[in-house]
Amino acid sequence: MASQTRILAFRQHLARLPQFKAPNRQNIKTVQDQYPPSALTNILTIHGDTYENSILVRIPIGSNKIMKSALDIVEFLKPKPCPFLLVRIGGKFDGAYLIPDDLNGITACYSPGTSNRKDFEDELQDKFGIASHMCDFSSDLEKFKTPLKEGQTFRKKWLSTQDDDENITLSSWIEQENPAGSDLLLQMDVEGAEYKTINETPGDALKRFRVITMELHSLGRLNKPKPLQFMIPFFKKLSQHHHCIHLHPNNCANQIQVGNSGYWIPRVLEITLLRKDRFAMTNELFPPQLPHPLDIEYNVRRKQPQAMGRNWSR
Repeated sequence: MASQTRILAFRQHLARLPQFKAPNRQNIKTVQDQYPPSALTNILTIHGDTYENSILVRIPIGSNKIMKSALDIVEFLKPKPCPFLLVRIGGKFDGAYLIPDDLNGITACYSPGTSNRKDFEDELQDKFGIASHMCDFSSDLEKFKTPLKEGQTFRKKWLSTQDDDENITLSSWIEQENPAGSDLLLQMDVEGAEYKTINETPGDALKRFRVITMELHSLGRLNKPKPLQFMIPFFKKLSQHHHCIHLHPNNCANQIQVGNSGYWIPRVLEITLLRKDRFAMTNELFPPQLPHPLDIEYNVRRKQPQAMGRNWSR
């Protein structure tokens, strides 16, 4: 049971948030569209751990220009109706992703950032016959949980913006493994290096990827001009040929409010993209579901699950 001092501090914290008064069920109802369900759960369950680990963090944005750029990013990330149902690949825990059931004809998956695990890559090969090319300088092949399957490859290199003994660029990697113009899949979790890597990758190389799923990091810095300098071109490049079709918050960190808008965004976010030409494959579109019934409940067991706010799926 939390002390009265702790509860008072938590109430004062909430009072500083926009449109919040005392945390009671009556005024929570008036803002439930603007706060993620996981945040509302925190408010309704006031105890010490909730306050210390609260996912509610409001970070003001300093200028209208920064605010507009941040909201442009939000607009791109809002999932679009998808012409294919989603399937989960990679098991029931961290490392699993939802991707569109549009894998026929994809010849290979590129998977930088393995951490000595390849549940996603193994299932992709076993169920869909798609072999994966993996790289991670911090991993060692002999420490992998499962041995390489036929067609799978591994390079002990960082995915980077240069080619040398320890690094490889995405474009040269593709050219070495799949020089023909077949469709590919990209599954990326490179702990923040995704921004510089994508920014330096030619658009024609990115267009090869029919499906992209990746974990985005440092989104809590959307309010700062310097990080936006590399985030803006990153999202602009992705938006040239792809639409976002799914989001899943990684509960390893909290969420921040984008300026004074009604959008809360996780500091670490898993996204799935589908190339725009695939939307012409059928007239049927499936609306986004956040959360999706196939989503894993959490990435980190010891922390409470998170969810995107309702306005993300509108």
